[in-house]
Amino acid sequence: MKIHTLALLTILSTVISCSKKTPDSHHDLIRSAFLKIPDTAKWNAQWSEANVLVFHTIAEPNTLHPTNGNSQPRYEINLYTQCPLITIDIQTGNLKPILLKKLPENTTFSNTQKFELIQGIEWDDGSPLKSADIAFTIKANLNLLTDNPFGKSYFDNVDSIIIEDDFKFKIVFKNQHLSNESMLADVPILQEKLYDENYLLRAISIQSLRDPNYINPQLEEWSKNFNNDKYGREPQLLNGLGQYKLKEWLTGESIMLVKKQSHWSRKKIIE
Repeated sequence: MKIHTLALLTILSTVISCSKKTPDSHHDLIRSAFLKIPDTAKWNAQWSEANVLVFHTIAEPNTLHPTNGNSQPRYEINLYTQCPLITIDIQTGNLKPILLKKLPENTTFSNTQKFELIQGIEWDDGSPLKSADIAFTIKANLNLLTDNPFGKSYFDNVDSIIIEDDFKFKIVFKNQHLSNESMLADVPILQEKLYDENYLLRAISIQSLRDPNYINPQLEEWSKNFNNDKYGREPQLLNGLGQYKLKEWLTGESIMLVKKQSHWSRKKIIE
């Protein structure tokens, strides 16, 4: 199978180093595994002038749904089409903010974490990323009817979400735990308006979403629609905050990603 994507050009900027230098620390050990390749000084006439990278892989993803599915190809593609609040810096091994002004406050053995989003981050339709999108993302993931059994455990310790304004929110945890800080690392953030235009999940508590005895026909219908593979296959319904979007998926043949021409990362934002 082929994956045509400009995004994978970034992979070529790092390769495994064969350095024999003994690392002095854990961070040195991680950094020593990367080597930056300089740009070529001369163009080869045999190279294609098309700004396209063809990447071969042994399998295709089972889906590109932002919450459902657990294949490695899905995860790799979502790195380019989706965006989390926090990620792990592969060169240092430390957490770093992506959509946040800074890492959450009160993270060391605290039940409550405070977050503030960077202002100016926009979805594909131009609407801004808001705290409500974060609350929706967490609720959609831990909903018992969402078909992501492998992902629910990441949210087991979440007790509630408090939205202070469009860009500030708090997450209250059941217990103090060191992993609370990394709970949202690499979890794709979802646009509430795309998946829940009637704001159904806003009216349902986290406790109810977790309760196997909770009966709500509207939630059952919403969950059935949310789990539909159209959200993992159809380009017009794959709306993420990543710099690339799905253009075409020919099952068993190829997947094509294209770079967004007006991505928020190239605009002036308020930090």
